[in-house]
Amino acid sequence: MQAALEPRVRCLVADTLGVGIDELAPDVSLTDELAADSLDLAELAARLEAELGLVVPERVLAHLRTYGDLVRAAIAAAPERGAALARIDTPVPVRARLVSPHGELLRAELLTPYVTETIVDQALRAGREARLEITVAEDASDVQLAHVRAEFAWLAEQGPAVAIARAARREATRDLVSGRNGSERVAFGGSCAGRAAAGEAGAANVEALGSHRASRCERVASQ
Repeated sequence: MQAALEPRVRCLVADTLGVGIDELAPDVSLTDELAADSLDLAELAARLEAELGLVVPERVLAHLRTYGDLVRAAIAAAPERGAALARIDTPVPVRARLVSPHGELLRAELLTPYVTETIVDQALRAGREARLEITVAEDASDVQLAHVRAEFAWLAEQGPAVAIARAARREATRDLVSGRNGSERVAFGGSCAGRAAAGEAGAANVEALGSHRASRCERVASQ
């Protein structure tokens, strides 16, 4: 995909910024070496959408540093990748673990566009030494897994290490603290069956505890 798309992006960038095609090396800085400001980047995004059908989100545009970053963002926005995203009707449940020199952040929730943007922003703020681990349920479909990978494809090119995989069986049930203040606890299962079994086990424990308390009350009353 890159071999077919990059020459078209190169011509568009050269024309928009008024630079030579040969100046567009992968590591050339858009702002420092090509003197592109925020208006130039906005114009680039508008032309990518109008002329090539590539929609680069504003949150991605804000973090572009080099010409190589721009090419990778354009590839991530290609229709072929978008088609995979369009096949998902409902958000995919994921577990995200972000580890950085600043600490560790855990969250488990449905991967809505807002959640995706939040995770990406946190990972970028954590810096290049950070590692983001995204886990989907053990029984997630190949389409769901491909969707999650497509959502974070651009981020993987920006420095933070990104690992996306299905949950192992040993992670069938796990409580995670979600959010920065640690006030919310979310249950995430490795599989649908695992989550159901965990729910049944919890209900059985509650029922047993209720029976035990009832027996104690009966003994006290009889005395």
